[in-house]
Amino acid sequence: MRFIHLADVHLGAVPDRGCPWSKEREEEIWNTFRRVIAGIREDPVDLLFISGDLFHRQPLMRELKEVNYLFSTIPDTRVYLMAGNHDFISRDSFYNTFEWNSNVVFFKNRDLRL
Repeated sequence: MRFIHLADVHLGAVPDRGCPWSKEREEEIWNTFRRVIAGIREDPVDLLFISGDLFHRQPLMRELKEVNYLFSTIPDTRVYLMAGNHDFISRDSFYNTFEWNSNVVFFKNRDLRL
């Protein structure tokens, strides 16, 4: 069995906000995540674990759709995903109603039983 474990990706973070390079750094974080997914497409793994803070804040719907699309490009990899302390599941979080691809398991609560 092969797997990749990620945590603290922080998509949506804007390092050094207000500096000339801030926007470029924000995009570099997204591009790095995209490269991880592309790497899985090239050299598949059985499982991808993302154990918190995939996002730096509450994700926007378009960001969830983008990530879900990326997960759809690795259909033979089972993705296990949970929120963290930065992208926690608030009452109005899009996490509450988002429909993930069939290869994604999103843990909505502290009870980790499948």
